[in-house]
Amino acid sequence: VRGVTGRLARENTLRNASRTATTSAALMIGVALVVFAAVFAASATKSVGDALDETFAGDLIIASTDGSSPISPDVARQVAGVDGIGAVSPLTGAPAEVELATTKLELVDGLDTATLTKVAKIDWVEGDDATLTGLGSDQAIVESQWADDNDVAVGDRITLKTVTGEEVPVTVEGSIRDRVQLLVSSLALPIETVRQRFDARQDFAALVGFAPGADPAAVRGRVDRLLARRFPQVEARDQQQFEQQQEDLINQLLALIYVLLALSVLVSLFGVVNTLVLSIYERTREIGMLRAIGASKSQIRRMIRYESLITAMIGALIGAVVGLAIAIAAVEALEDEGLVLGVPILGIIVVLIAAAIAGVIAGAWPARRAAKIEVMEALQYE
Repeated sequence: VRGVTGRLARENTLRNASRTATTSAALMIGVALVVFAAVFAASATKSVGDALDETFAGDLIIASTDGSSPISPDVARQVAGVDGIGAVSPLTGAPAEVELATTKLELVDGLDTATLTKVAKIDWVEGDDATLTGLGSDQAIVESQWADDNDVAVGDRITLKTVTGEEVPVTVEGSIRDRVQLLVSSLALPIETVRQRFDARQDFAALVGFAPGADPAAVRGRVDRLLARRFPQVEARDQQQFEQQQEDLINQLLALIYVLLALSVLVSLFGVVNTLVLSIYERTREIGMLRAIGASKSQIRRMIRYESLITAMIGALIGAVVGLAIAIAAVEALEDEGLVLGVPILGIIVVLIAAAIAGVIAGAWPARRAAKIEVMEALQYE
């Protein structure tokens, strides 16, 4: 589409196809990793959002401001006393050894059996809401995928060991599917049992539901004021805000990965520059001949920049396809863990545009060098 100059650039890249391919390969690897990271992050974000839509039925999620630190059990107790609050269901947990086929450290979750069904939609595999509300101190529910992986079935008797070595036998009464493990990561007991027998002194979060007919804005304001006054390290978020926080956490990690991958892409661009300089050196007489028969300096510069662009886009396009294919395969392999495929089309397009711009920039200096070749000296060059 760029006429004679573009055709010459294309043919020059084909002249030494193996060298062009080798130069593009480094950029291909960098772009593939960038696309893989972008797709994986988008999938993780989509998985969290979909799981919250399916699981959370309340109005607020109370957690630490950093999203990961534990919070005091007093938070749930005091928020429950706020005017306009209908239900508050704290979530806690503690480490325990589970005697199964292999002994490993698992997190035993603690659920408020009296209030959880009021603020959460539970995806039951075996059992129903009555199973949870009727759960005894020596009874448990399990996450179905974890149960399948560990050959645990409803009705099984499991012996748990606390960090102090105390044995706590429990019977599995039901199983649920919790893709992002918001409620149950492996095995859950009544919250009183976890606090008393496993010494769980902190909560992970608390799910809050407003009372019927309450003014959501007014109740939210009262909760925010309480937390700001008594628990400044804790904040309340609605579902959209909580999803945004999880996305921000993923994006922070993704930004670090992008910085590291940008360095690899930068190194690969130096390879493009070196290849073009070597190509110009080998074609000195040819460039002199083009100038002699009427090619202008600007046409020579454009030809070299087009060569750089073609080389960069070969690597970028193949890299995008490879990265997308690997990411899709990885997400499919982790589908049982709750990961849902999300493809950031705009992000991939931005990566390709950035690669094209970088290719043009990489060709700028070699292009100026080629345009400065003296015609008579070039024609005499051996």
